[in-house]
Amino acid sequence: MVGGGEYAIYKYAEGLALRGHEVVVYGQFRRPFMDELRADTSLSIRLRGGVECGFRGAGQLNRLWDRIHTACVALPGMRRMGDVDVIMGYQRRSSIKAQWIGAKMNVPVVHVAFEPPTAMAAVLGEQYLQNMAGRLADEWARVKEAYRSSDGLLPLSKVVAAAVEAWCGKPCERPVYAGVDAPPGVMDVSAREDFILYLGRLDSTKNVQDLIDAVALIDNPLPLVIVGRGYDENELKDRASAAGITCRFMGVISDTEKWRLVRQCAFLVFPTSLEGFGMPPGEALSCGKPAICSDIPILREVYGDSVEYFPLHDVKALAELMQQMLRDSAYCRKRGRDGRDYVLSRYTWNHCAERIEKSLNRSL
Repeated sequence: MVGGGEYAIYKYAEGLALRGHEVVVYGQFRRPFMDELRADTSLSIRLRGGVECGFRGAGQLNRLWDRIHTACVALPGMRRMGDVDVIMGYQRRSSIKAQWIGAKMNVPVVHVAFEPPTAMAAVLGEQYLQNMAGRLADEWARVKEAYRSSDGLLPLSKVVAAAVEAWCGKPCERPVYAGVDAPPGVMDVSAREDFILYLGRLDSTKNVQDLIDAVALIDNPLPLVIVGRGYDENELKDRASAAGITCRFMGVISDTEKWRLVRQCAFLVFPTSLEGFGMPPGEALSCGKPAICSDIPILREVYGDSVEYFPLHDVKALAELMQQMLRDSAYCRKRGRDGRDYVLSRYTWNHCAERIEKSLNRSL
């Protein structure tokens, strides 16, 4: 269940390698997008493997293997590298590990900061607070300590920076954002415009159920294509079937297939309630395709007026907006062209790597 955050970490690494740095990423599973990373750079990826989600006890087994691998493989491997300038972590366990390894090696540690638990609790309310107990609560407490004792925090956005600073009391560097540049040749793909697209995880903060319900309200809707995996997948399949709409669940696909789908869709819909950046709308715009997004602060910060907005959880408003877009193909194409100019001038992976490089120079 790779999300945009993990994808961004690998793209940050690739971008830094393209700028002449030697970068080593310690990860877990091999994913299709890794085949698209530039092989002609000084980027190395070392994967520890484990048990895929969906197997009973997978989480416990993976955590045990992670501890063994960190102590017996990753730490010795980093020591053998010689002069390591900085160790970077992100999100929960990665940040905890990075701080521990940094202390063992006496190497500066910087974290890419995502949404803290307070931001998630503000969206999920009691549902999240009920889960914030035991191991999860302990992990977040250790993340907070890792952030406080780090040499720098690189937030994904201004919204994330404000939430992280309020949560842990440590100032953040300037936002590094994420990149959304489409690969060469994507604009040559035939733009069929015969389906509506969703990209992202299938979980409670993404509100894919609102999209399914909204499509069901449209007269003669286009098919809905959903790309991604998550805990809510089976429930969403049942919902789409009950609604009587044509809905295709693609699961996890290759980067090449993803970009083809983005280029061929009529538009992308992103009904999320919680993001650190929100990459899918930018990916659509980078292919000249318009995007419809929930009206939340982070998406306003990142995309300004270059996407269409509807009030969060307002299924009727979303349906009406999609209906309008489907009726006005000229407007859709104009919004896609203008949006492409907007994101490619602000959010390329090279821009991200440059921001990270500058922040590291200030932090270390």
